[in-house]
Amino acid sequence: MDIHLHSGPDRMPGRVDAVEAAEQAADVGMKAIMLKNHSYPTTPVAIIAREMAPEDEVFEHYNCLQKMQ
Repeated sequence: MDIHLHSGPDRMPGRVDAVEAAEQAADVGMKAIMLKNHSYPTTPVAIIAREMAPEDEVFEHYNCLQKMQ
């Protein structure tokens, strides 16, 4: 499991989006990835990636350092 994966889009360029990351992880035998993002919560992105790449578990990470409004 990759527990620290920054997929695009983000404020810093990413090489792949969340679905591509899940597919690539499954291709090399990984069972799960955890998405992180500097700008927004990854829950909606993880839900979409799980639906589009069901062969791999995709978890979200909440950035607890992000300022809440």
